[in-house]
Amino acid sequence: MPDSIFRTYDTLHEKIERLAAWYGRTIHRLDRTITASKVSRRRQEEWITTNY
Repeated sequence: MPDSIFRTYDTLHEKIERLAAWYGRTIHRLDRTITASKVSRRRQEEWITTNY
């Protein structure tokens, strides 16, 4: 893979997206809400890469 695929100012997510595209992978994004207690909740995004 050539070094030029990445730019120094890319965020980590952008680098992952470029790498997945380079290898012909698809990123599926899943959003979940995580509950640590009855009061606190937070949103979590998961990325799954597939070759289809």
